[in-house]
Amino acid sequence: MAQYKLNLSLSGGGVRGIIAASLLKEFEDDLREGSLDGLVCTYAGTSIGSLLCAALLDGYSANDIVSKLFSFDALQNIFKNYSWFGRFPNYVNLGLFFPRYDGRNKRMLIEQSIRANMIRDWDKPFFVPLYDINYGDCRVIHKDVYKIKCAELLDAATAAPVLFPPVNIALRDTVENRDVSGWFVDGAIGINDPSGVQLASMIARQVKLQDMGTIHIGYKPTYKTFSKKWFASWGAVQWALAGDIISRIMYTPDQAAQYACSAVMGSKFVNIVGDTVAQLDDFSADTYSMLMRQGRDLYEVYKPKIMTMLQPIDGVSINSGEVFYKLPLATDPNCESAIRHIH
Repeated sequence: MAQYKLNLSLSGGGVRGIIAASLLKEFEDDLREGSLDGLVCTYAGTSIGSLLCAALLDGYSANDIVSKLFSFDALQNIFKNYSWFGRFPNYVNLGLFFPRYDGRNKRMLIEQSIRANMIRDWDKPFFVPLYDINYGDCRVIHKDVYKIKCAELLDAATAAPVLFPPVNIALRDTVENRDVSGWFVDGAIGINDPSGVQLASMIARQVKLQDMGTIHIGYKPTYKTFSKKWFASWGAVQWALAGDIISRIMYTPDQAAQYACSAVMGSKFVNIVGDTVAQLDDFSADTYSMLMRQGRDLYEVYKPKIMTMLQPIDGVSINSGEVFYKLPLATDPNCESAIRHIH
């Protein structure tokens, strides 16, 4: 049997990324030996998901990420530096005319945390969507095609419109041998769930479907409900202020990607979707604790599905309570009973 490929795909979602960090910490804690990065073969991340993937690629354990890069103090610092107009009261500080934050603390965290210099320094495939403001294109950045510094890539990938200003990056297309530098923002505008891109890339690399599985972590925002008399006459301002238009735009394409991956991969696509009321920059101690708790709870819910998907990886061990179980191969007749026991 060919080497089994485990893909990790993380959607964007602002502070909701804490859910993914918490869930992956629980997953890594259950691995009997080795780190999470030792299990994952390819990464795909949008926005905050790209930062989490980059940290794993850079050698951080999931535990290190939660205690350092995604700690409460580190993330809170990102949302401290308001832009000049962001210092005004809430009726001005809505991001309607200027970004809410200047992005300097975000860039500083990235530069201080990520050790790799260029994306070619990472030893595994990593797909990151960016939105090119100059041409209105969504580019999927990876080292086989593009040359870019890691810090610039992650700064632009996390530059969510309304919250942070666009980032001017030096980017070169090495296949077409041309400069494509310019102003970029968070790729969630076009590809918030990168699972479909990752799947297509793996198939293009001639990896067979039976030889790979994908864990995707995303977020379904809780929308407000309105009667027709409210939203029938809405314009741009009402949609922006009351209609959660950014969350709706981000989540709708996710559903298409998740449907396609589920249809093609079946049970080998584990789609973990957190349902939270937290807004992209809703950062407080209570929110942080809630999202960490939700990550732990989601792991327990999806743990049986994750283990079913991991069955082809011989030698992987998962901890359940006080006992470590070696995951059986898919052909093992004791497979189903072992999974029920773990659950």
